[in-house]
Amino acid sequence: MEKISGTYDYARLDASGEADRAVFRMESRAEEPASAALFDALVRPLLLTPSEPRRVLEVGAGTGALARRILASTTKTEVVVSDKSETMLAAARAYGAKAPGFERTAFVPWDVCKPGPSEVTGPFDLVISSVMVPYLDDDAIAKLIAFLASTLEKGGTLAFVEQDLQTVSLHHACYAEVRGLFARTGAHEAPYLPLRLRAFLRDAGLTLLPRKSFLWTADSFVPYLRDLVSRAIDDAVASGRIEESRCAPMLHDLETASAQGHFYYGLVYHLVAARR
Repeated sequence: MEKISGTYDYARLDASGEADRAVFRMESRAEEPASAALFDALVRPLLLTPSEPRRVLEVGAGTGALARRILASTTKTEVVVSDKSETMLAAARAYGAKAPGFERTAFVPWDVCKPGPSEVTGPFDLVISSVMVPYLDDDAIAKLIAFLASTLEKGGTLAFVEQDLQTVSLHHACYAEVRGLFARTGAHEAPYLPLRLRAFLRDAGLTLLPRKSFLWTADSFVPYLRDLVSRAIDDAVASGRIEESRCAPMLHDLETASAQGHFYYGLVYHLVAARR
């Protein structure tokens, strides 16, 4: 399984012992203004076309931040929140209980590499997933998309909001050094995924919708980025890609740039979607 340095072992999160830290990063990221802007640009239009969806399934929901935004933006929509991690589902329940629309939410454990339980068999007006399928191989992605397509109502939409890691930009005086933190490691190096999803959707018999993209930006070294970069530095030291003596200076440079108003982080997200 391929892995990006700085990320957690999301494919086996409960077993890895990293779940609590992953929850912290996800929720910190969800609190950023860019998260709300991304939702408005890429997801909200799916809730208005052609009308408010009756039922929505979120696959690999993590802490449920996206589901909470969907519930807050609708009045009658029911949302099924699914994830293979019991820790993530517990966090999603806890955060969801404090948010509008909790009574319209169901929480379902589901490992997408296994047959779907009855709660995820549909029919759904919208099935959505964000940054989950990159942790699957192509065969698993194809099987999952074929299954999800079968759960859609006629006219229903299957949508993926995915990071385009080829666009990562992190301002630093030693750009190549920081860029090298986000190496891809694992048994194989698959092509970057987002736009390749269009072929999987087409093969599942769905009609492709126009691609939409959003540039996520941050102008300060906020907590979720500090966690991401710190973890990437740890990975780079462990693999021998950088000397341990570089750790503190790299973080110091980013903290200083942030304090002086010179910090920038950017990453493009693509909405890849199709309709039944």
